[in-house]
Amino acid sequence: MDSLAPVIRWLKRNGFWIGCAILSILMVTGWYLASVSMQEAKQKQISKYKKSFSNVQRIKKVAAVTVDDGAESDIVAHPNSETEKKMMEQLEATVEAVVEAWKLKRDRQEPLMQFSKELLGEATYEFLTGSKAPELLTNGEHYGTQNEKYLKTFRQQIPKKVSQIARHIRANWAYDEERIEKEMLEKARLEEERGAFGMGDMGGGGMMGMELDTERNKFAVIWDEQNQKLWRTLLTEFQNWDDNVKASVDPTLLQVHMLQQDVWLLEAMFNVIRELNGNATTNDLAVVKEIRHIAFGREALASLGEIMEPDKRLGGAKLVTADPLDGEEDFSSYDDMSFESSGFDDGGGSGDFSIDGDESPFHGRYVNVDLQPVNAEEVRNVVGGSELPETNLELIVSKRVPFRLALKMDERKINSFLAYCANSPFEFEVLQLRLNREEVVVPIIARGGKAENKSAADVDGMGGMGGMMMGDMSDMMGGMSEMMGGMGGMPGMEAQKLKALVPTEVETRLSYDVDVEFYGVVKIYNPVRENYLRKAVGLPVEGEDEQSDEDALDSVAMREP
Repeated sequence: MDSLAPVIRWLKRNGFWIGCAILSILMVTGWYLASVSMQEAKQKQISKYKKSFSNVQRIKKVAAVTVDDGAESDIVAHPNSETEKKMMEQLEATVEAVVEAWKLKRDRQEPLMQFSKELLGEATYEFLTGSKAPELLTNGEHYGTQNEKYLKTFRQQIPKKVSQIARHIRANWAYDEERIEKEMLEKARLEEERGAFGMGDMGGGGMMGMELDTERNKFAVIWDEQNQKLWRTLLTEFQNWDDNVKASVDPTLLQVHMLQQDVWLLEAMFNVIRELNGNATTNDLAVVKEIRHIAFGREALASLGEIMEPDKRLGGAKLVTADPLDGEEDFSSYDDMSFESSGFDDGGGSGDFSIDGDESPFHGRYVNVDLQPVNAEEVRNVVGGSELPETNLELIVSKRVPFRLALKMDERKINSFLAYCANSPFEFEVLQLRLNREEVVVPIIARGGKAENKSAADVDGMGGMGGMMMGDMSDMMGGMSEMMGGMGGMPGMEAQKLKALVPTEVETRLSYDVDVEFYGVVKIYNPVRENYLRKAVGLPVEGEDEQSDEDALDSVAMREP
């Protein structure tokens, strides 16, 4: 104990300083450990922030579109759960808007798109309206020989429908058997009265002009005889055309649907003309006085015209529009356009489309947004497909049918005519209007789907008019030519071709009638396929218990008249 006494005394004497030293060491050690821990936590936070920043930078580099799409390069996408939710809401609203507009358009057209039960009869009507959509039919489909009687009935009755349509606008349809019979009876009655009074033939050459004027004014609209022959061919000639490989006098089911489609469009356009003409019953009071030609589909397909060189005194250079059908320019004559210049390729040598590529009647009938003809296989794939196609998306909703219409009409009413076209249930969209155009050099011809059929149909230099030569009219309508005199297509009037109009002062003009041609497209809307659109964009399908889109396509049943 004595030996530890000095140590104890020293500790007592220096205890304060020893405690301070120990405390200092502990504080330094604590500070060091705390500093190391804070540094580690800091590094962890920095690493976390760097990772988040990197993710943000990566998101900012995700482009919504590319420069090739025509967008600015700094347009980026920010995919996350919130934006995905908002995008789905936008898709939902877009699909609903499309479906609503689609239904509206289809509902306007559907009353016109119906087979005539009155003419066809119950059985034929049920057969045709109960068939699949025409774009889903196979070439040559008849549904068995037991149903050929329905196709025969259609062939026999469809000309009567066109007669009714022509009668609606008071046109001189040369094949209206009902009107011809009435006029024959009236002529016989007048001749009998003349004979009873001993008047004999008081016409004479001096009365010819008056007789022609009287004959002409029996109709509000004069329909060109040559164009009537075209329609007569479409209504009656089915052998060796398109998918009619059996050379049957009766049409195939596809030919029936395509011809009926033409008749629907004809009726819609004639309704426009009737609206414009109002209650006019004579030619001199009508706004639309003559129909030079009217055609739809393959017969109507042509290239847009050329913008002529302006007056040199106005300056500027020659402006030429590129042909949307084949990319060529500088057409010398719109009227001389052949299959090649109008998008058709008989030999399959140029372009992607060949008229021989498919025997379907709608092969080349429809056009895309560039007015290029669409082949039948593409139409089938889009209309009956289950996924969104890469091209021709518009075919899902509607088919574009080109049309050509040349009239002699009051030029002051052209704006009204365009308004009636736009407000028609079929909404005829006029893309080109030509005033005082030259007389058509090459007539519009019937274009079948097989080259050998077209060559077989050429008759006496008609250049593909095929069955437009009607043969002996006496076999079909008795003494029509004798009865109609100078009116039946009015050869006397046709011989008096109109000369080019001479510009005069507006105040001195006695007639405002001009020749005008309209070229454009008309859309035929398909049955609405809402579920198809919803599935295509990844939206949930509602109403699974309702009729599916496929069922809607498989049935084209129309409402009764």
